[in-house]
Amino acid sequence: MRLDGGLKAPRADVRVLKRAMIDGKRTEGVDIKAGCTVAEAVAARTPRLTEAERASLRVVLHGRDTSDVLDPKDWGRIRLKPGAFLVITDPPTGGGLRQILSIVVSIAALAIAGPLGGLLGGFFATSLGTGLLAAGLAMAGNFLVNLLVPLRSDSDKQSTFNTLEGWKNVLDIGGPVPLPTGLRHRYAPKPLFTPYIDVENDDVYLTCAFISGYSPSAYWNEKIGDRLLSRFDSRFYQIERRGFCELDENGVVIGEPDHSPFTLCQETVIQKGHGIRLTEREAAAVEGDDGPLSEPTVLETEPDTERFKVIFSFPQGLNRRAGKKKKLSRQNCRVRMQIRPIMPAGEPEEDWILLPDFYLERQETTPFFSEYEQSVPGARGAYEIEFLRTSSDDDADSNSVVEIVALQSILPEYPINQPEDAPFAMTAIRIKASNQLKGTLDEFNAEYASLIDAWDQETGAYLPRRETGNPADIHRWLKTMPMNLKAVAPERLDQDMLADWHAHNVANNLTFSKVYDAVVSADSVQRDVCAVGRAVPIADKQGLHSVSIDRAKDPLAAYPLTPHNTWGYEGSRDYREGEWHGFRIKFRDRTNDFKTAIREVVRPDLPEGVEPVNFEEIEPPGVTDPAQAYVWGYKLILDILHRPDTHNVMLDWESRMFEHGQLGALSHRLIHGAQQSGKVAYVDGNAVTLTEAITMEAGKLYGVKFRRVVVDEDGKSGKTIVLVRPVQTMPGETRTLLLTGSGDLPEIDDLAWFGETSMEDLLLVVQGIEPNQDFEGRLTLVDQANHIFDILDDLEVPPWSSRIGSILPDDTRPPPPPVIKRVLSSDSVYDDDEPMPVFPRRVVVFADQGVGLPKATQFKVRHRPQGSSIWAETDWRDFTTNALAIEGVYAKGDPIELQPLARTRLEVESLTWGELVEHVVGQADPVGPVASSFNVQHRTESQRLRFSWVAPARTDRAVIFLGPSTATSLADMEPLHEGYLTWSPTEFDVPAAGSYKAAIVLTDEDDVVGEPVFEAFEIEAEDAPIEPQDVSATIVGTTVELSARAANDDVTWRLIFKRGTTAQSFAAAAQILNVRCLPGDVRDFNDVGLAPGTYKYWFASANSEGALCDSPVSLTRTVS
Repeated sequence: MRLDGGLKAPRADVRVLKRAMIDGKRTEGVDIKAGCTVAEAVAARTPRLTEAERASLRVVLHGRDTSDVLDPKDWGRIRLKPGAFLVITDPPTGGGLRQILSIVVSIAALAIAGPLGGLLGGFFATSLGTGLLAAGLAMAGNFLVNLLVPLRSDSDKQSTFNTLEGWKNVLDIGGPVPLPTGLRHRYAPKPLFTPYIDVENDDVYLTCAFISGYSPSAYWNEKIGDRLLSRFDSRFYQIERRGFCELDENGVVIGEPDHSPFTLCQETVIQKGHGIRLTEREAAAVEGDDGPLSEPTVLETEPDTERFKVIFSFPQGLNRRAGKKKKLSRQNCRVRMQIRPIMPAGEPEEDWILLPDFYLERQETTPFFSEYEQSVPGARGAYEIEFLRTSSDDDADSNSVVEIVALQSILPEYPINQPEDAPFAMTAIRIKASNQLKGTLDEFNAEYASLIDAWDQETGAYLPRRETGNPADIHRWLKTMPMNLKAVAPERLDQDMLADWHAHNVANNLTFSKVYDAVVSADSVQRDVCAVGRAVPIADKQGLHSVSIDRAKDPLAAYPLTPHNTWGYEGSRDYREGEWHGFRIKFRDRTNDFKTAIREVVRPDLPEGVEPVNFEEIEPPGVTDPAQAYVWGYKLILDILHRPDTHNVMLDWESRMFEHGQLGALSHRLIHGAQQSGKVAYVDGNAVTLTEAITMEAGKLYGVKFRRVVVDEDGKSGKTIVLVRPVQTMPGETRTLLLTGSGDLPEIDDLAWFGETSMEDLLLVVQGIEPNQDFEGRLTLVDQANHIFDILDDLEVPPWSSRIGSILPDDTRPPPPPVIKRVLSSDSVYDDDEPMPVFPRRVVVFADQGVGLPKATQFKVRHRPQGSSIWAETDWRDFTTNALAIEGVYAKGDPIELQPLARTRLEVESLTWGELVEHVVGQADPVGPVASSFNVQHRTESQRLRFSWVAPARTDRAVIFLGPSTATSLADMEPLHEGYLTWSPTEFDVPAAGSYKAAIVLTDEDDVVGEPVFEAFEIEAEDAPIEPQDVSATIVGTTVELSARAANDDVTWRLIFKRGTTAQSFAAAAQILNVRCLPGDVRDFNDVGLAPGTYKYWFASANSEGALCDSPVSLTRTVS
């Protein structure tokens, strides 16, 4: 120890110091009796090692003037005396990447040569500043230096596989194997090779294999993009998994992982994309044409190629239009190929070897793909292939564009080489890309977790292959995993502390979940895991790997730090200009499919009425639970508020006994009732001269406090450093003070306060140890602040929703009127195999939403013939289709008017109809045939209408319409027949008397409809016929023989016979004959089987229109 006078006190016992360099240097001291052997000292300091392991240690004996390396055979014969010390080193293995354990055994109180770094200094302290910058902190960052569990600097390469935009599979040849750490986490695994394509039934399939970690692993909810893989048609994808374990509903592993080779990718396929269009080469130059001939395309395979495959694309399909009607027919494409090996430089080229042609003949209008595969003609190697299209290129009537999409070099070797002692967790997938993917397979993702040993608190044992997020389990796994070159045996871990830490994590709901896929050290990962569990990795006094947990501690266990064993107290507090209201915690939300989320945490001491706006964003690694993210940020704020000061004291050899997180009860001098203040004017060793005079009295203790402000480069932040030094009492007035003890000295212009001193007791926790020479050490401590953990225990976490923003009332404003963009009523609105009639003609209206908000979701159209005052309305139609059809209303040539109306999803309609649009139906029709010499003739002798016309071509077909004379278009008329007429003239029945209009429309062989030709005509009413002549009724038994002759009046068309009673009129009598006749014809009829009685017979005539004669003739007969 060091006394007030600065002298070292002698010791009679033996002091054994162990220095452990595990992620940094630290020493610990214990007392042993002098005279022990080296073997006893080594065994005392390495109780967990076996004799064989101790024999591999390097032991150096340091005397007062010499140092010697001791052979293990001599350890039992050499006894240690005061004034000597041992350095015991565990030689590094694994390429120097293993951690180094150094043990120092010291006798008495001699200083250890060389610096001993504190654990915090080696593990965290050097990364604090950059860690804050990486976290994006501007205001609160400077306060975080006091964190007992500091933030790690994330200066390592950042992952490019999980982005804010989503999940992306990025090829990372030579990069690290991903490491899912903790609970399941969504991740886009790394491709093991560039995805390659193959063609099946004209469709493109993509094949790729992905690596997601080491085996054993588990997976859940595989997706491509945001769509679950299970929602894809299982007929169009195949998937294989290696290194994964199936889990039951309790999370227990079922069976063993499969490590056999994939069957989907058994060969190495190296694909190069090209997109080269192949054109025909002219067989010979055309005379007078000096244009260049197209050159063949030459591509090269990869070295060591055994086979190659060419993927061809036909982006316009493969078809042609033939004949006058341009009917769809087949088209062919032929590509000639030849190959030869690539010779080394300076050697002659070999001859080309002709390969079988690529030939395809199809009738396909949609894009499709095809593939061509061949083996190389000789030994494996690099080859060049020449491609030359020999079939004709595209013309106006054909589509035959062909492109080389990719050239694949195929090697027979299996493409994946994985270590036997650390097999990978991999997935291979082959999936149809056509009409499913966006051209590439780069968004495959799933939830992954490494299956590790998990501690079971009930049984006190580890359960194998479990999904666990407890940082204690993960820390043990990282420390012992075979992939870690710094791995240690499980026996080298402090299992009691791990079990205690495990329970602490369970009680506080502390879990870890993250996938490491970029270059990062094992130490960095362990620091991340420990930080989530509020711990720091350390090595304990027994040489075991352990942790120090930041939690409430018993003040009775605090180590006393008094002026008798400490000196040189220094306190500091960081400051920052401007307000700071809290943190914005950025994390991957496991409750929302691991999408990036931000949770705001407001500092609890924010004055009421102050709106929190000044937040600093920070991203804790491994935190995915929203509640945990809030608590994490809240504790960070509590650390800043309740641990604002950093305390430093100097300590002698006892500093070697401290470890990170250990409690210390610090008593140090506190100046009170300051008698005088001023500035430092001059410093000469321990003599400090002030600008002002002071007065001291005999028998009192005095001290002086110096304050210096160190401003950072930004000019807004910095640190206030306070030095408290005791002063030798010199009664009287003076300006020069003589500082006693040891410690830092002030600088000129530092502020100074002089006065009497008393003692202040502080409960602190060790943050770092900085060893010095002569067994001295500088402790860095922060406030323990046990009340922080009481606050956290009572903290109520606000409810969380991944939704952003509040729900506003529905927008009930009317939408702006829509706009009609165009109106179509010609052949473009009919399918190829659908006839385009003259009437009714389909009218299709296309509309867009109006400019402005709110947006409309539906529209309808009102329409009418031009000049009419009556509107007709359509049904509502969604804007997603953007078009509606008006069927069965208008004919070709009709001028019409249209107006649109819109409504929102709440069915709020626009206030006014949109702008009126005029349209002539069929105005864009192609020009069709028109009939000439159209004539309508009323043939009275046959009472038929004869239509005749002359068509431009023999193949033209006709449709005849008939309507009233007032008809203005075909919409007012009706066709006289079904189908088409192919001959002229043709006859139809005569309609009733009146004024009529006929129309004829011709259609050619290509279904092009011509303009109608109209013809008006009259059908005059006929005169009434003369009554029948020469009527007679002769009784023959029960038969009455009737006879009558039609009058010669040129209008009689039919004769009508009726029978009734004498009391009945002509109208009431029963008709027994109605027969066609010409003028002068005689018609007879026998009325047979009559019952006895008197009958009255009527004889009448009718014209072609059905009009009867004025006076029908009647005869009465009695049958007996």
